[in-house]
Amino acid sequence: MSFYLIKFIKTIIFPPGIFLVMLLLALFFWRRKPLLSKRLVLSTLVLFYLAATPLVSTFLISWVEPYPALDIHKFEHQDAQAIVILGGGRHFPAPEYGGDTVSMAALTRLSYGSLLAHKTKLPVLVTGGVAPGSQLQSEAQLMANTLEQIFQIKVKWVEGKSLNTAENAIFSAEILKQEKISSIFLVTQAWHLARAVDIFERQGLTVIPAPTYFVGLSNSKGAQWLLELLPSTTALEYTRHALHEMLGRIWYWLRY
Repeated sequence: MSFYLIKFIKTIIFPPGIFLVMLLLALFFWRRKPLLSKRLVLSTLVLFYLAATPLVSTFLISWVEPYPALDIHKFEHQDAQAIVILGGGRHFPAPEYGGDTVSMAALTRLSYGSLLAHKTKLPVLVTGGVAPGSQLQSEAQLMANTLEQIFQIKVKWVEGKSLNTAENAIFSAEILKQEKISSIFLVTQAWHLARAVDIFERQGLTVIPAPTYFVGLSNSKGAQWLLELLPSTTALEYTRHALHEMLGRIWYWLRY
């Protein structure tokens, strides 16, 4: 299945795209089946509210954050031979950097990965490609530039062919096995890690999960929980992440 077709399918089956599809269906049935149309509109409003509510998004995303944080004082005692940091997108244009740079999601991973690298002195592999037909630098190269220029971490391996998490695992494993490396720290957002660990382990690697940026841990106290009922774009984004990971694991099980 093509890269762009997959992107399109993701757009229409996950929030907020799915809600637009439901409203278009309601419009289509407005004259033919008015009762069905009204139910579709009502369902869209209710589901949109729930998806954009922090209480619901936190509950959903906690399901896809099974791994606890590593003990920062015991990094060096873990049995790993390398650190793998997954790509998390690019930001463009970035004129202040003289061109493209990494996204905020990727920067979060790089920040934690650099902490691991400084503490353990292990070699680093970054992985992430570029859309087919593009002449831009790969995400992995942008990540390597950021690690070296900002975090003073020298990257040993740059894997710039992969277009998704499964390919991150497949192509990274090829590089690591050539170097006789079988055990790694795997760095990505906590909500993304379960799917990533599963596909990396299927490549024959021993994976030590190194999650960062937990969002499923609620800190609401007292009357603050009322704020969890107020919709927000951030909550909608987290709901999308949670649903994407749930469906993604099923898709990877079928596809890979």
